[in-house]
Order: sequence, then structure tokens, then C-alpha cells
Amino acid sequence: MCRSNVWRMPFTCARAQHPGVFSSAPALIVKRQISAQAPHHRVCGMVILHRHGERAPVVNFYDNGSDAAVAQEEQKRWLRRLPNEEDMAFLNLHFPIQSAATRIPHDVITRPFGCLTGKGLESMRNLGRSIRNLHPELLGGGEIKKHSDTPKRSESVKIKVFSSNFSRTQQSAQGLLHGLGAQQVAHSGQVPVFVREENDCTIHMYDNKPAGIQDEVNKVLTSSSFLCRQEEQETLKSDLVKLIPKFTKENFKWMEAADFFWCWPEDVDMPTRLQKLRRPTLEYVAWRFKQYYSHRPLLTLVIAPLLEEVLRTLHGMSHAHFERRESKERNLDVNVYSAHDVTLLAFLHALDWPLIHDLSWWPPFCSAIVFEVLEPVTPDRQQEHRVRVRLDMVDKSFSLFLPAVRSHALNANIADEDNGIPLSELQEWVDKHGPVGLIMNSTSQSC
Repeated sequence: MCRSNVWRMPFTCARAQHPGVFSSAPALIVKRQISAQAPHHRVCGMVILHRHGERAPVVNFYDNGSDAAVAQEEQKRWLRRLPNEEDMAFLNLHFPIQSAATRIPHDVITRPFGCLTGKGLESMRNLGRSIRNLHPELLGGGEIKKHSDTPKRSESVKIKVFSSNFSRTQQSAQGLLHGLGAQQVAHSGQVPVFVREENDCTIHMYDNKPAGIQDEVNKVLTSSSFLCRQEEQETLKSDLVKLIPKFTKENFKWMEAADFFWCWPEDVDMPTRLQKLRRPTLEYVAWRFKQYYSHRPLLTLVIAPLLEEVLRTLHGMSHAHFERRESKERNLDVNVYSAHDVTLLAFLHALDWPLIHDLSWWPPFCSAIVFEVLEPVTPDRQQEHRVRVRLDMVDKSFSLFLPAVRSHALNANIADEDNGIPLSELQEWVDKHGPVGLIMNSTSQSC
């Protein structure tokens, strides 16, 4: 009988009992809900890495070849939930998609399955509004009319947006931009959403380097500890095959099983038998990805290029504002990356954020990691730019604080926390504890 007790360890115990991806690395820790104000610094740049909004499941779980009418009804159900044409016409006008990708987005082929829903689009708008309201002096606070097209153009805000090659991430970026009021601060009234060619895209490396990533995944899948835990899930797998029409023993996929529960419609009651399978399924899938991203070579392939690009962008924003420090004009550079749950999960693993050890947690729809570049209020070149990191969701915002670069940081007061940490210290931490080959071997493209 295969026995493995490590995974049963309670994840509310002390950190020493469950070290992170890099066991020697100090963690980024959740401190408290954050204030938008930094006493001695002001925001001059932001990098927003977000997951897309709520979507339809990636497959039709009722299409098993035995009942075409049921499968068609499921397809109609999700077609009715897609964003309306009026919304998309407005968003495509102000935030046009400019794609260099060579392949048609997969969720365009499978439509409506895998596509963003109208609810997901509105949730992304709300995320944009919550970020904008933290910085009303830069992005303009208050309410923006849903289809407002009278921009108050400004050259002091520059926004660049990149998306993976999925319609759900592209439309999510458009919704976020609308919530930010980007069309009102852009000089031209338009902010394009760029989709890079697959080999140049750092957002979804599963498309960029699928063969190399699969090789490393296979190493995890064939490890004795993984096989042992997988064997313990056979009963759960068998129950899921019995209750979800699409599945057979041959075509069953754990990620699709999790997707079945993630995308269950809120207005439809879930049968009790399925409710009992939901939590163990989601926790097992979270455990699988914890094993994937604990494998250093795999984590490096998945996230190192994007992490390196984000750090390079933060440094670029800092350097650009050195030349404008004496100006009284407020300037803001914003870079947006519209991505997926597995992207944010890998990013948080690379930063060794403690919540990744909690198998009941998964990056929610519309969640975002926000890096804020902070410049000193006074024009003193001896004062270094700092960076503050948040995890944003539609209804809450938490700071992610790097405590162990310097020992006194663990006892930092609120003012120190609101002012973030020096950008050089974040870079030093990542260089020391981040994925192997982050700087030297990354092939990511510049913004």
C-alpha cells in the first residue's frame, strides 16, 4: 500500500513546518489592507498582472455523444452569458486588439466554451475601478459612464497592455482598461491591447515552449511521491467519471474536473453528490500545481521570462522618472499583463508567497498582482525609487511585504510599509532566491 503523509500536513501551522518553493528564501508575507497613500513617496508607475474574469468552462461537459439535445442546451446556456455586442463594439473601438499571433485563439474555435462571460467582463471593469479609485489624482476618481467616449486626454499617463492569445484575456484587458478610465486619459482616446507572436510572448509560456515544459511536467508526474498521491485519488476519479457526463476513464483530465466546479453557474443548484466532490477535487488540483511549481526547472520555464520582464519594466519606469523629478507634473506609466490563473500562481510561487501552501486557495477570477513604483516626494537624487506590491481583488486589496532583506524590516512601522521597499532590494531578493537563470538565460522580449 502506498503511503505518503507529507501532503496531509495542516497548512495553518508555522512556516518552518512547510517551507516554500525555495526553502531558504524569506517569504513575501501578507500584512494588512493597504492605504493608497505613501507618506514620503508617490506613485509614478504601475505594473498590473491579472487573471481574466469569469468564463465559461473550457469544454461542454454534457457532450458525450449520447444526448445531442442536452449538449446543445448547454451550449445555448453559455452563449446567452457572453458579453453583449454593444459592450464589445465600444471596447473594440477604444481598446482595439492588435495581434501578431500566428494561431487563432483557442477559445474562439471552441466558443462559447472557454470564453469570457458578461459577468466576467463587468468584474474586470470593477477591478479597474478599484485600482483607479486608489489613485484618483492620476487616473481620475469617481464613476465613469459605461459608454463614455468623451476622453479628457492627457500625455501624463502612458499605458501599455499585453495579453495572451486567448479572447478571454484580451476582453478582460479591455474591461480592466474601461474600469481604469484609460480611454479618458489616453492622448488618442485609444489604448491598444497587444498580443505578441507566440515565441515572443512571456505571459503564457505553455504556448511559447510547450515541449520543454511538458518534459519537465513529465518528470514531476513520474516521481514516486506524485504517483503515490495519485494512486490515492482513484476513488475520487471514479466518482467524478460517474457523475460528469463528458468523462470516461480514458479521457478524464484533472484540470477539466476542477474547471467543472470553478465554472459552475451561480444561479444553478449543485447536486449534493457533486458538492461532496468539489473540495477534494480542487484541493488535489492545487496540490498537483504545488508539485509542478516546486520543481525549479519547470517554474523557471513557466515564469522566469515574465518575472524578468516585469523587473526590467519597473527599473525602466524608475529611470524615466529620474529625469522628471524636478517637474511639478505628475506622470504615470502603466503596464498591464492579462494572463491566467496558472500564470499568477507561478508568479506567487516565484515570490514564495505563503498562501501558495494553502491547498484551499487558488487565484480567483479577476485577481491581480500590482507593482507600484514609488518616487520620493522631494527631488533628491540620493533617494532611491521604491516598489510596493499588492494582491488586488475586486472587493479587497492586500499588501505583499518583503520582510527579510534587512532584519529590521520584520518590525517595520506602517510608514515604512506604505513606502514599500527599495527596488534594488526586490531585485537582489529575486536574484538570490528566484528561478534559476532568471537574468542570464531568459529569452523574454522587451516591452
